[in-house]
Amino acid sequence: MDTNDSLAVTKNSRMVPEKRKSIRKIVKEKIPILIFIEDASVASKNAIDGVVTDINQSGMCVFLQRSLLGDTKVTIEFQGKVSGKLKGTVVWCRKVPVSGRIIKKAPVQWRLGIELSLESEDDKQFFEKILVS
Repeated sequence: MDTNDSLAVTKNSRMVPEKRKSIRKIVKEKIPILIFIEDASVASKNAIDGVVTDINQSGMCVFLQRSLLGDTKVTIEFQGKVSGKLKGTVVWCRKVPVSGRIIKKAPVQWRLGIELSLESEDDKQFFEKILVS
């Protein structure tokens, strides 16, 4: 195992390699966001409210009121201390358990992993602002 690899504990208390490509950063304050679907066949002007709960160099975990399919292209509009937009792709989507250790202020039903597309220098600079805020 590479020194950058980390281990995660599963429900069976077995140690397995972590699938993340980089170490995640738990955000100090939940970052409010709006998600817009980019797929032309289902594109909507209606935003989906959500919050970012953790973030790393390649993506983020968000909580939403509705599910999105994997490979869905989205635009994420950040509305926290740092505001702006980034594009990304939904990688996974899971229902939030009714009980457990996941802390949520408002009732949310879905947790999603979004891989970011940092295509321009402006995107990269904006993302760096988010990481340090």
